[in-house]
Amino acid sequence: MYKRLFNEQFDTEENSDVRKKTKELLTSLRDENFGNHDQRKKFVHLIVGLSLSPDPIARKAIKRIGDFFTDLANELLSEIKEQTK
Repeated sequence: MYKRLFNEQFDTEENSDVRKKTKELLTSLRDENFGNHDQRKKFVHLIVGLSLSPDPIARKAIKRIGDFFTDLANELLSEIKEQTK
């Protein structure tokens, strides 16, 4: 669960371009396939773009992506452990 650790007042006019870019990055993450080498490179660029963004929505997305990867890694590692017994 995402915890607010700071003030997330971000909806000002000067930040609208940052919010627009965040929306584009999140839309690409949702809609792309990332099945081939070039698409996986794009995935990395999208994640880096989100992680460097000052937008609170982007920070929330990175936190949730990190949580997802933690759960996925734990699942796959336990699967490997079961296979090597």
